[in-house]
Amino acid sequence: MRSPADILYTLLGDLGAFAGWSSFVSFLPDAPDKAICLYDTTGTDNGRLMSTGERIQHPGIQIALRSLSYEEGYQKAQSLAVLLDGVRNNSIAVSSDEIYSLHNVTRSGTINMLGIEIVNDRRRHQFTINAVLTLTEQTA
Repeated sequence: MRSPADILYTLLGDLGAFAGWSSFVSFLPDAPDKAICLYDTTGTDNGRLMSTGERIQHPGIQIALRSLSYEEGYQKAQSLAVLLDGVRNNSIAVSSDEIYSLHNVTRSGTINMLGIEIVNDRRRHQFTINAVLTLTEQTA
């Protein structure tokens, strides 16, 4: 299975969520100042199905973003949160032979403002959004 952050990154890219922003998975470089990065984080484990022993897991993701303006960063975080809240049974083709069903994204809270990072003479405002996914790999 592909990284859940990579799968969600593909969907958000297909939806145009990164327009005008640099975007990354798993690593946020020092530049540019206006950037978004998706990370894999701890999810939740909902136990096992008694009949098959299959574990029911919901992988966690974090979306981190930064900008030079508080207002611009918060508005972008809000637009990403609205997109996440609207995910319902999306089919995502990461490659020609890897297709996933993203059934649901559940945010674990509101937008987090992490503070200001000072880099040289620039003040970058940082935000995060945390969520868990309900995700399955489609079989051919």
